[in-house]
Amino acid sequence: MNLLIAPLHYIADKNDGSEYSRAFDYLEYLSKQEDIYGDVLVGFCEKKKMGRLSIISFFQKKPEYISNLTRLKFIFWVFLKSMILIKQNRYDIMWHNGPFALNETFNLAGLVFSKKIPFVIGPIVTPHTFLGEDETRSMGKKINVSSSKTLALLKFFDSKTYFLSKAFIYISNLTLKKAALVIAKDEASKLILKNKGLYNTMILPVGNNATQVVSYKKRARKTTKDIVLLNVSYLVERKRTEDLIFALNILVHKMKITNLILVIVGDGPQKEHLLNLTTRLKLNKYVVFKGYIKRELINKFYNKADIFVSGSISETMPAMYFEAMASGLPMVIAENNTSRELEKYHFGGFVVASGNPAQLAKKIATLILNRSIRERFGVNNRELYISNFEFKKSMDKLKDAFFGMNQPQI
Repeated sequence: MNLLIAPLHYIADKNDGSEYSRAFDYLEYLSKQEDIYGDVLVGFCEKKKMGRLSIISFFQKKPEYISNLTRLKFIFWVFLKSMILIKQNRYDIMWHNGPFALNETFNLAGLVFSKKIPFVIGPIVTPHTFLGEDETRSMGKKINVSSSKTLALLKFFDSKTYFLSKAFIYISNLTLKKAALVIAKDEASKLILKNKGLYNTMILPVGNNATQVVSYKKRARKTTKDIVLLNVSYLVERKRTEDLIFALNILVHKMKITNLILVIVGDGPQKEHLLNLTTRLKLNKYVVFKGYIKRELINKFYNKADIFVSGSISETMPAMYFEAMASGLPMVIAENNTSRELEKYHFGGFVVASGNPAQLAKKIATLILNRSIRERFGVNNRELYISNFEFKKSMDKLKDAFFGMNQPQI
């Protein structure tokens, strides 16, 4: 099968966050398939060739920030490159992998060539709830410490012109309607598509290739050592990391459970606020901020942890959940689209109301004080990941869907 992936994403980087490392995982999987070849258009990838895939990058180097203007340039670049490639080659599938933000993103190549080539979009994700200083276009921690006047001007301009993206609602919906198949990550995303009148959909709850990043470890039975609570996330307001610190305050100062430590892996615009909050609540000895950690080095944090915790109010099948499950950790997470989805699979953990540190503390205490529940939840999560969310299995389903689209109709 000859694939044109246009575009793959803004970034494909195995050591970056969920979306960008997932994009790289897609490339890695496809590059190992003997019956797949083709061309990939991406914002930036260090590689120019993977297996039988040729990779063409828009940026010369990995960007620190993607402005609204750059996003538009990227969309038109994808169209022009696609037009040239389609004239030169016969493709079996044109796949818009990501990003595809509902009501904001469109694909000119898909609109123009969908009658000539089967056009696939996704997996799309349910739109996030963005709050406060969320940097929705940040490429990582550098944006938070940069003193660049140009960068500051771009951010200011974007904040004042973001409303213009609403003009893309019509063309975004038209792009979806031109697709032969739209892939949704979860039931919430599929319902949004159904409400738009789209029924040519399939659910593929594909996450990152977690087993490539973390290893399964049966937790040792602790008696006197501290229980390690782990949170892995980009530190923005919608992640509600402060709720974890408030929950810790309840555990330590009200419940008098002091044999615990909260390890926070990640960076972001909320970090200074979280550091100040930790000091104000006199929790410095109970909270450790590890900052940004490359994906290839994160396994040791999962292996040393006993419970995975998250207060995030908005998620769409994030890497951190899958990594926690693959490493065999029990979980206490706030209610959001993905946590509700995981409840349907009877995952090993508790889902609490979003923005409720008291409930977080109560359920964390349950796991701290009940070793057998921790162990049972952890084993359950590992088995659930392997049986339902393992990356290769999900990608095999996607591959079958692609090849099924090219079978002659009887």
